[in-house]
Amino acid sequence: MWSAISQARAENTPAALEGLGILARAYWRPLYIFLRQRGRDHEQASDDVQGFFADLLSREFLSYAQPESGRFRSFLLASLERWLGKQAAREQRQKRGGGWERVGFDPAEEGSAFPELMENEEPGRAFDRQWALEVVDRALVRLHTAYQERGRGDTFTTLRGALPGGTPLPSYEVLAAQTGMAEPTLRKAVHDLRARFAEAIRQEIACTVQNAADVEDEVRYLARLLRG
Repeated sequence: MWSAISQARAENTPAALEGLGILARAYWRPLYIFLRQRGRDHEQASDDVQGFFADLLSREFLSYAQPESGRFRSFLLASLERWLGKQAAREQRQKRGGGWERVGFDPAEEGSAFPELMENEEPGRAFDRQWALEVVDRALVRLHTAYQERGRGDTFTTLRGALPGGTPLPSYEVLAAQTGMAEPTLRKAVHDLRARFAEAIRQEIACTVQNAADVEDEVRYLARLLRG
């Protein structure tokens, strides 16, 4: 993520667009749901997120983002709130995308559902909860890709239910009958999958914090968020 930020600092270049695109796809939903929980409707929230990401380039907000800033999600949310304050003082809202619409992100355009809103949930916690879900999704993609590269994509698909968001697995006895694998082999495969998933989570988080201690703090916080 810090690499993406460095790219995004180079204004009006392909690298800037690519870097901002990475950021937009990673944080669009958390920022969107933060604004929805603050009372904005879909169009207002979408426009604000689009405009905010446009200003990340045009107003050099990212020049202040350094690994020493700590957790990138906290820096980004604080930047959004400052941007909203400046927007409120303007007489006219910038047009959607601010000329950078092509690096914006709309779940509807990607064929994905919009994030779920939670009644009476504090906006900051809504942002963090969606951030946690996005980290899990990226970790799952990372893990699936790793299994495919090792020629074990079928194993991942078969055992996906052992990970968050998957359909719960049947008993090992039933699964062994379905796959033709021995139960001890299945148990080890599930254990390895979960261990690799935990590592994928840590790798995703490590991109956004300064040191190893922060990674473990974020992992614990993410687990609390997902437990509700």
